[in-house]
Amino acid sequence: MHRLLPLLRRPHGLGVRIMTPAERVRSALEGAGSRRNGRDWQCPAHEDRQASLSVKEATDGRILLHCHAGCPSETVITRLGLGWADLFPADRKAKATIVATYDYTNEHGELLYQCVRYFPKAFKRRRPDGRGGWRWNLDGVEPVLYRLPKVLTAIDAGEAVYVVEGEKDAHAVERAGATATTVLGGVNGHWLPAFSRLLAKTRVVVVADDDPPGRRRARAIAAAVRGLDGQVETVRPAAGKDADDHLTAGHGLDAFLPLGPEPDPVEDSAESAQSAESTGWEPPAPLGPASPAPAFPVQALPTWWSPSSSTAPPRSARRK
Repeated sequence: MHRLLPLLRRPHGLGVRIMTPAERVRSALEGAGSRRNGRDWQCPAHEDRQASLSVKEATDGRILLHCHAGCPSETVITRLGLGWADLFPADRKAKATIVATYDYTNEHGELLYQCVRYFPKAFKRRRPDGRGGWRWNLDGVEPVLYRLPKVLTAIDAGEAVYVVEGEKDAHAVERAGATATTVLGGVNGHWLPAFSRLLAKTRVVVVADDDPPGRRRARAIAAAVRGLDGQVETVRPAAGKDADDHLTAGHGLDAFLPLGPEPDPVEDSAESAQSAESTGWEPPAPLGPASPAPAFPVQALPTWWSPSSSTAPPRSARRK
């Protein structure tokens, strides 16, 4: 198969040609009903009455997307049914490329640090160095909630705040008309007590990613806020894995499904089966009810032995 790949890329090899990134994106935009105006297209990620999406081809063949209305590029490609790999040439050998950045700011909107997403998929974090460059660590930086200014505005207005797992989900909820937040690191991010104290001042909807780690995270955050007398609701998507999938599928914010307060046996079994599938082992069988062990048959012990005996057994017994 590896010997065929170069031929598949050649128009005259086997008569098959792989689409370029520009062709893939153009085909997807046309399929989504977007209209073109020069190099710009109607953005499929929002109701675009004009061509707000800039589509450019870089010198290395990759496609650069920028929505002037503010839609994240990853949301645009999701709406097009594409992935990050579709924006890059099939034979690309260049190093990892930054495809998205997410700003974490203080309450005044001043940048504190960024989450940086790469293709192939990887994430890094960086903070301004004060000289126009970056330091690729968060030493000495106090973590904050994503979209903090918007969160504070929603709290002051008595509006609900959605807690989601990733920045992409937060933007999806914003486009649906609500305020959303998350923390750096997603499901593995560190949730601080200060975050719970802040969110306990308003109604909170925690949206779980629909997998065991996501559900555990959502329940833990909900418990932390509820412990401070906060009003919390835990939900999960009605379609797909996360809030973005749910909303992309056409469901509204009121169509999330309730998430139970505790894991049920079905969830635990599914997690066990998933773990077993990844290792090749059979999932463990459920334990039955406990039963008392039978009494030890002390009558079968040799006559010379007893718990209170201090004498050694006969020499002949020891040889046996």
